[in-house]
Amino acid sequence: MDMHINMSYCTAGGFNILASNYLGIHHSNRHRLCGEIEGLIESSEVTPAEVAEELMRIDDADVALEGLVSLLKGKKVERNEAKEEGSNKVEIQDVKRQKTESNVNGDNQNMLS
Repeated sequence: MDMHINMSYCTAGGFNILASNYLGIHHSNRHRLCGEIEGLIESSEVTPAEVAEELMRIDDADVALEGLVSLLKGKKVERNEAKEEGSNKVEIQDVKRQKTESNVNGDNQNMLS
């Protein structure tokens, strides 16, 4: 049986746990990129699995966290592009609807004449 489980996106707290587990980074020895990563996580849609995968790639905390920053920035750009594309589709649909309505109204007036 196929089942889909909806899981939430990663939070700053989730990142802190993953960073502690995979890189040994704790509140007492925070990395310089932790603040930036927490902000990016809150403004992007990334799963805990994606964050964990990035943190497990390399044992060097600097390189792993820089890779995570790149991933998060990419996700943020994708999300913004998707929003823009969605709003463009709505605008195109509105224009098509207006054209259709004007064509229908024009045809109705021609039939009455």
